[in-house]
Amino acid sequence: GHSPSLGAAKPRNRHGGSRSGDFSLSGNHADGDLGPVRGEIINLNRARKAKARTEANTKAKENRRLFGRTLAQVRADALEKQRNQSSLDGKKREE
Repeated sequence: GHSPSLGAAKPRNRHGGSRSGDFSLSGNHADGDLGPVRGEIINLNRARKAKARTEANTKAKENRRLFGRTLAQVRADALEKQRNQSSLDGKKREE
């Protein structure tokens, strides 16, 4: 059998029964503020993977901003670097 505990009152069943387990601060939920409410049941593996996916997407977005350049930009920079180098080579003093 189940003997009553002397500790804090617990809900009689999973879906309410006694409301003392809800830890409501106001006691009156008519104002729309639910206060601290029990969260919904989630799959921890799914939540972990979703968080990892979100973080990876955020990091990828930041990397695209920092390092992402189009092929045209890469080629233009390479061509400019080559022109600057050959311009410098032509101005070297030979001793």
